[in-house]
Amino acid sequence: MKVRSTVSADISMHVIWVNSTDFDSTVKAVKVHEILVNEFGYTDALILEQGNRGKGVSISVCDLTTTIKQMREDYGYAKKAERTIGTTSEHRTSAKALLSCLYDD
Repeated sequence: MKVRSTVSADISMHVIWVNSTDFDSTVKAVKVHEILVNEFGYTDALILEQGNRGKGVSISVCDLTTTIKQMREDYGYAKKAERTIGTTSEHRTSAKALLSCLYDD
């Protein structure tokens, strides 16, 4: 069974995990991660994990002072804003690099 291409988030105290399921959604996750870091000032948590569905990734950002409610709102904004940002070769290269760290394909 094929896993649906999607970007989601797991949000807990101080951390937002941006999750993807395949290459296309990993490109989107990279863009969402970039927005959270550049526009909202989150810190790249420097943690990369295999996605729990498909062959995607989980990348994280963190902040010690932002509430969970605010983190949810920031993620929602970043996910919507991602659609308006053109995909660059840097986004694709980043996504490929992340996936190659975790999978042999």
